[in-house]
Amino acid sequence: MTTITETERLLLRQIRDDDLDVYAAMHAHPEVMRFSPERHPLSREETAALLTWIQSVYVAKGYGLWAVVEKVGQQVIGYCGFTPYVLEEQDEVELGYRLAPLAWGQGFATEAAKACLHLAWHHLHLQRVISLIEPENTLSVRVAMKLSFRYEQSLQIYGIPVDMYAAYRKPVI
Repeated sequence: MTTITETERLLLRQIRDDDLDVYAAMHAHPEVMRFSPERHPLSREETAALLTWIQSVYVAKGYGLWAVVEKVGQQVIGYCGFTPYVLEEQDEVELGYRLAPLAWGQGFATEAAKACLHLAWHHLHLQRVISLIEPENTLSVRVAMKLSFRYEQSLQIYGIPVDMYAAYRKPVI
């Protein structure tokens, strides 16, 4: 297991092929997929293709969406990390996450995203990270605000209206 980082309650590691069952079940849940670009639950085959793409980003970029694993019980509860984007001819890195319903409402998204931002600033040496959030996704907006993201603009991604938030690395003085 390649552990990327850990928090008090979580491990973040690379997603493996043997994680497919967990992610297939998660992506089959309509509420999990409510604010996803796909707009519908994913089949096992669609989930497998997504995981293959995620693993390819590790190789191409040195970062990606990482499995979020509860330390107690070693259960995979979702993923969190970075996705490369080109928006308005600008290379961007988006912080995103998706958790299984059993993990909702426990602060795991904020905890995992905070750990990812630490990686962005101190290991990947990024200066800026964005988050693309549908305005109706108030829980994700709340997570972004807790992590010092600020609204920048509204735009459409895959025909879906989203708000772009950004966080910046604090300069070292």
